[in-house]
Amino acid sequence: MTNLVVRQVELCVRLRDLGYAQDKRIRIYGEEFDLISNPSPEGEGVAVEAVSRKSGTQRRLRIPVSIVRMVQEELELRDRRRKAA
Repeated sequence: MTNLVVRQVELCVRLRDLGYAQDKRIRIYGEEFDLISNPSPEGEGVAVEAVSRKSGTQRRLRIPVSIVRMVQEELELRDRRRKAA
């Protein structure tokens, strides 16, 4: 696996650990959703499949960039600490 693919997998796993996981419920963009997938890369971001609790329609939701960046920075810090040790 390339370094980019490994990084994307780590990012998606960490987002899943934070609650963006299949069978979880989230409130985002002013609406509640039941997640029906785990996070997956989409373009420059990360998305999940979800069903709106209000309308029952299925949507693909992008996880907010601020959350994705926070996790990316966390992973980079972790990697720097490992290299320094």
